[in-house]
Amino acid sequence: MTATVFDAHDPSIKAMAQLYKAVGDSFELQVLPQKSKVGPAGGIVSTIEDMATWLHARLGSGDVLSSDALAQLHGPAMIGGVAAAEFEERQPMGYALGCQVESYRGRRIVRHGGNLVGFSSDVTVVPGAGIGIVVLTNLHGTSLRGALPLPIDVEHLD
Repeated sequence: MTATVFDAHDPSIKAMAQLYKAVGDSFELQVLPQKSKVGPAGGIVSTIEDMATWLHARLGSGDVLSSDALAQLHGPAMIGGVAAAEFEERQPMGYALGCQVESYRGRRIVRHGGNLVGFSSDVTVVPGAGIGIVVLTNLHGTSLRGALPLPIDVEHLD
């Protein structure tokens, strides 16, 4: 992951998406704050190439993460979920080292999403099927980041 940085003002960033928020029926361009206190917890700037590398590691490719580390990343460490399930086919199983673990139509998915000024993102892995999905949007607080990975036809993955 050679292009991922922890500061949106890092001089090595060659290009970055514009930031927007919904205002009524339109969208307003946002300005990236000069100083941020979120740091790596919410200020990671990456490329799709680096995110693909991260997904491969999260799925056990490349011998980057041991099977024990993957088991901890993909298994609940705390019981429960952050919020109640919106849909019956999506049930929280717990929280695992920075990610939500859910059952989606009977298939375990592990995901982490977030919102930062003008951006929304979600990284989802389906460990049992070898699938990884990254959703990056340039709209603050959009529910699209959580919805896009879910229409997986999990019954026909094997």
